[in-house]
Amino acid sequence: MGGILAAALFCAFIIDTDEGDRRELALDTDEQREAWFKAYEREVRRDDWGYLSAEISQLRDNYVQLAVDSITLHDICPNKRLLELAMELTVTYMQHLVLEIYRDHIWEVMPWEMPFAQWLIDAARVETRRQRFLHVDWTDAPTVDFLANNLSPGASSRRNGKSGLRREGQSPIEPPTFFFEGEKAEDIMERYLQWLSDEYVAMKQEIPGAKITSADRKYIFSQETDWAFLADQMASLSQAEQSEWTRWQQEWTRFLSDRLLPKKEIRFWAEDVPEEVQNHLLYHLQLMEQHPAHFRDLTTAVYAMRQLGYIRRKCSDKDIRQWLSEHLKLNYTERNNASQFRRAMREHGRYTPEVRDEVMLLETMGFFRFQVPAEE
Repeated sequence: MGGILAAALFCAFIIDTDEGDRRELALDTDEQREAWFKAYEREVRRDDWGYLSAEISQLRDNYVQLAVDSITLHDICPNKRLLELAMELTVTYMQHLVLEIYRDHIWEVMPWEMPFAQWLIDAARVETRRQRFLHVDWTDAPTVDFLANNLSPGASSRRNGKSGLRREGQSPIEPPTFFFEGEKAEDIMERYLQWLSDEYVAMKQEIPGAKITSADRKYIFSQETDWAFLADQMASLSQAEQSEWTRWQQEWTRFLSDRLLPKKEIRFWAEDVPEEVQNHLLYHLQLMEQHPAHFRDLTTAVYAMRQLGYIRRKCSDKDIRQWLSEHLKLNYTERNNASQFRRAMREHGRYTPEVRDEVMLLETMGFFRFQVPAEE
């Protein structure tokens, strides 16, 4: 016999004996067992064991040998408690090897990739195999035999990250499992969107903490909801799998619509304000937000721009906060920020010194009272 089962049986035989004491063998706590697992992996390094595919093969060979010899593990170890100890060690170690590769969360196994639809189908195929390994009964010989017979012939002994999936013999094409164990669909989508936002900001080479713009959101929405490029793959799925795929597509579209698209088109700037002027004034608002007293300074700038005719007078406080949230860093629709913003707005008036000073500042920058250009 070989592999973890043989080592576990041997240790069960000598535990609480003079031999076991000489070896300082202790297996009562999780820490002691973890230390024993590490010692086992050091000892079998030259045998090329101590990783999932190798240990599955060893375990299968052990069960085959027992069947050929017509004996049971109980015949080898009649002591029930010691046999239970050996099997606990075996099962715990095999589960440990599985988690090294298939992890606690699917996104740890399959790193995010764009677009979400591509990640979803790839992750769903991995999830099929992941759930198979997470629920293996390592004491069941036929199950272990099936796994051993379905390992890829080129599996290596290296363990790290995504390559572990190929190493442990993932079949080229697995049927997808669209239910990800232990995860909520909304949580998966939320995590992906956060990753995508960070990636998008990094690609734009903006400062840390910068937010994607309204135009960026519309572009991302159009790209992320176009799943047509996977039509051929979807046609090969079963009816049930296609239904699950469609449900994910619908949920993803609703989720993105809620997160990315504004509930309504907010008209913040007055009619016919040139886009170049809008960009300059937006940059000025961004600078105001960076001030220590940013609520006061930002609302002062908003008041002054509205007084000069650049911001629509009919733009409500709520719409102003929504628009600023989409174009600046802070979310002014959140309860605390909204409260501070409203309080700062109430403290201003058309003729307060701060607003008059801000109007004069804007005029020195070349932004006089806006008038709609006359038609030629």
